[in-house]
Amino acid sequence: DSAAFRRPGSFSHSPFGIHHSAFGILPMLRIALPNKGSLSEGAVSIVSEAGYACGRAAKELAKLDSSNDVEFFFLRPRDIAVYVSRGVIDLGITGRDLNEDAAEPALEVLPLGFGRSAFRYAVPAGSGLTPFDIVKYTCAYCEMLRVRRPHQGRYKVVVGKDARISGKMVEELVCGTISACGIDVIKAGKASTPTTEMAVVFSGADGGIILTASHNPKEWNALKLLNEKGEFLTAEEGQAILDCAEKGEFNFAPVDQLGKTERRDFTPDHIAAVLALPQVDTEAVRKAGFTVVLDAINSVGNIIMPKLLQLMGVRCIKINGEPNGNFAHNPEPLPKNLIGLSKAVKKYKADLGISVDPDVDRLAFICENGEPFVEVHAGQRCRLHPLTGGGAGPEGPLHRVQPVLLTRTA
Repeated sequence: DSAAFRRPGSFSHSPFGIHHSAFGILPMLRIALPNKGSLSEGAVSIVSEAGYACGRAAKELAKLDSSNDVEFFFLRPRDIAVYVSRGVIDLGITGRDLNEDAAEPALEVLPLGFGRSAFRYAVPAGSGLTPFDIVKYTCAYCEMLRVRRPHQGRYKVVVGKDARISGKMVEELVCGTISACGIDVIKAGKASTPTTEMAVVFSGADGGIILTASHNPKEWNALKLLNEKGEFLTAEEGQAILDCAEKGEFNFAPVDQLGKTERRDFTPDHIAAVLALPQVDTEAVRKAGFTVVLDAINSVGNIIMPKLLQLMGVRCIKINGEPNGNFAHNPEPLPKNLIGLSKAVKKYKADLGISVDPDVDRLAFICENGEPFVEVHAGQRCRLHPLTGGGAGPEGPLHRVQPVLLTRTA
């Protein structure tokens, strides 16, 4: 269910329409909106209908509505509750479940009544994600793949994973099931989530499955399901898979039509694609002679990030640098979990600290003085100093959604 939140006593009428004078010390009202997925679309729509100018160009991180004294920040839905609770942001719209899961939940103000979850299947190992479940949902994904993309040729699916200890077991089950359904498998091995998403496009595959529970602890694992564009499935497509899994009516291939398996490392392709972007000035970075401390928490960030930085001429100092799945600390890249990185940045007199979560779809920066550089600051810098060059890439993956409006609890 969706709902809205505010700080008790901060205002008595509609949160939209309150200007900065109600807060006194702030230059203008700051509102956080989700930066991607169906939740973002619904949030932008409801705020726009209220008369606010919050439309943005693709990938733009901040939008100023000067006529209403409001600044909108487009943040990861999972982070909005924390920023609102800490007072960095005055109001926010995000999923109710995300607020409830946050370490510092904000106060619910109002249900908003839109949004549905994109399909994820993620639970802690030992509490429900059984081998049977993995096979069942993989079979359902294969069945719906044929419905979603009907054609006469052979289908192929890319499978990538982070470095979780359970990853090998889950990979064998998923890949074996895909083959049993008569679909070819391209094993990307240990790879970041963005790498696997791009691998679907690089290989011309019909879809992809990423084996990761993102920033959740090592006991967790999950199946993240992709379409032929390397994007997460919509809520409707996810529901179709759930319905198919519930029915349990699967079609398996005869022995001479089993899917074939090949292995391919897509990390070099991903790095090459990044370096080829017109917005990336490799020579300028190389001349700057930066030193960066990287905390990839003993997962797949250690596979791609050092190579990317080194090719740009950046000296990369690694901590927690073995992709063995033994996460060195809480995987969520929040300041309270990055004390070691902050100390390392100051110890090595580095220019920057970079932390990524286990599947490298989330990162945080530490400044040269050891202080966090939060996403709100990043939005401001990017708005003041926009990148130049080619257009933005495709939108990122969808997030689970039960939208709510948030504000501080005190």
